[in-house]
Amino acid sequence: MTVLAALFMIIVIFVMALIIDGGNIRAGRRHAGDVAQEAARAAAQQIDEEVRFSTGQVVIQPGKARTAAFNVMSTAGATGTVNVDGTVVTVVARLGTGTAMLGEITVTASRTADAQRSN
Repeated sequence: MTVLAALFMIIVIFVMALIIDGGNIRAGRRHAGDVAQEAARAAAQQIDEEVRFSTGQVVIQPGKARTAAFNVMSTAGATGTVNVDGTVVTVVARLGTGTAMLGEITVTASRTADAQRSN
């Protein structure tokens, strides 16, 4: 009976660890999404003011946008990619998150920001 009880306890602990790990993974994905969104927003704010004032068109400066996004990701301890296409910035953030059973894993999230003209 004690062997069966010990085996049952091991199974219960394993299932609890998997539940906790699942929660940690979800929280990590949410955090990676927040970082990606913040980075995309920072990048989309890098508008070429000369073009905007002379033509009224919104144009993102790609170099400054990438720098702004990478600065946000770096501050959060994330890595990733930044794609600037016209007025749309897409950021994919990768962030490590710790788990009880699975060790350190990397979670990924992608967010997009669109620079729009405000009146």
